[in-house]
Amino acid sequence: MAIDKTRAPDSTGARGNDVRADDAGPDIFEKARMLVRSPGSLHRNRQIEQDSGINRRDISIGRSTLVVLLMNLVGVTSGDRPAFEARVRHTIKQGVVTDDRLPGAKGARHRRFILIDVLQLALAFQLQRALIDPAAVAAFIADNRDDLERKWIEANHALHQCWLEIEVDAYAAFGGEGKGRPSGRVGALAIAGSRARRAIAEPPLVLRVDMLALCDRVRSSMIVLEKAARSVKEDLR
Repeated sequence: MAIDKTRAPDSTGARGNDVRADDAGPDIFEKARMLVRSPGSLHRNRQIEQDSGINRRDISIGRSTLVVLLMNLVGVTSGDRPAFEARVRHTIKQGVVTDDRLPGAKGARHRRFILIDVLQLALAFQLQRALIDPAAVAAFIADNRDDLERKWIEANHALHQCWLEIEVDAYAAFGGEGKGRPSGRVGALAIAGSRARRAIAEPPLVLRVDMLALCDRVRSSMIVLEKAARSVKEDLR
């Protein structure tokens, strides 16, 4: 049936994951500047795109394509898509992606995600895979947003690996929520070496993430999925 052409191949090659036509790249003034994003956000994103070797100005994806990309990144099957999609929505609402659209902006319901958005979400889901509390992950990314953006730029200049080292220590925020217990949320994560520690303290556990490898995977996936979405749009004409 012709309707089958509206489905892009999932990780198994089957046409089960829906990449809708509205996810095709913007073509009218960069889709109204990515639906009215802040100039600062777009400037930082453009710098990362250029450092990544991307010379086009229309790299962005819609929510359904974003879900497909993250599903492929963490290996979620198509049968688990509804639950995973809910997790994606919740992660976005927790502040992993800055919502810098103008209040009441026309088209705000059809949000598009630029490269820096997807990179931060990819990092969040990689950390969640390590069984780190999603709220702790969201707080870490929100608190270190500028440093992480600079790290993504650094990763694009690296030749082999670009390691991000993250301290994991619930007791760093002991009683931080006013409940007299280790916090599994705010303060549990920090960029290694960024906070003071008593000399007698045992060093915390450290997670290492190769930002270059993660960036390469996200960048290539965005380009592939955007091309698939454009193909869908052509098929529907």
